[in-house]
Amino acid sequence: MKTGKYFETVSGIEIHYIDEGKGKPVIFVPGWTFSCDVFEAQVNRFSSEYRVIAVDPRAHGRSTVTDIGVDHTTHAQDIVKLIKHLGLNDVILVGWSFGAYETWGVIREIGIEHIKGIFNIDMSPKAISTNLGDWVEDSVEALCETIQVILTPQGFKEVLKEYTNEVMIQKTLSEEEMEFIMSCSTMPYYLASAEYAIGVTGDYRKEAKLADESEGCHTEFMIAEHWQDVAVPYMKKLCPNTKLHILGGHMAFWEYADEFNAILSEFLKKC
Repeated sequence: MKTGKYFETVSGIEIHYIDEGKGKPVIFVPGWTFSCDVFEAQVNRFSSEYRVIAVDPRAHGRSTVTDIGVDHTTHAQDIVKLIKHLGLNDVILVGWSFGAYETWGVIREIGIEHIKGIFNIDMSPKAISTNLGDWVEDSVEALCETIQVILTPQGFKEVLKEYTNEVMIQKTLSEEEMEFIMSCSTMPYYLASAEYAIGVTGDYRKEAKLADESEGCHTEFMIAEHWQDVAVPYMKKLCPNTKLHILGGHMAFWEYADEFNAILSEFLKKC
């Protein structure tokens, strides 16, 4: 995807974003370590009907690589600043993976009344829990082990490839496809490990419920097939008004772009 525009969120730190089309503003936020390039199919599909904005959070993609504020709270604050910088109203937010923490984080920063819609993709509002039946990212022991493994460049690459093959993508990837996915994850390992540790200890259940209960913000949610048995009942209990969709793996919006875009198109019409 082509290089877009830059916005200085604080002195010395620029946020890169794609800004295409006209109409209702739809902001796409990628997940852990990834750039907005993963949303190429969505930018191409929806920019003919909407103003599509895809963001590289700080230290992601073409945004400034910095060790300051590489966390979901600061990422959300940067998105709020970008919204104000662009003069946007009634925004629609689409967050993938830890990007969901940043869309829910926008609610935490400015309230639900400024948001017209939220479509989050495959991220439990609370990634870690000891309560039986809760939808979590993994066991506490496994998450701790992952944090230790990704403290080295090689460990980070190995975890990313393993997660891509086992969780994100269902099909067998070609070498070219794997290279593309890896090329979208350019964050240095020492920042990736910190952001991961911060992410898995986050709790955005309050914000998810606010969106679910809002009359002015339409909310839908996508869950990967592999953990629907635990995720669906968990989300139905936490957010009973939110429509749930089941599709593919963790990166279904990329692997099954046509199916995902059809679902998102119907969602956007309701916002």
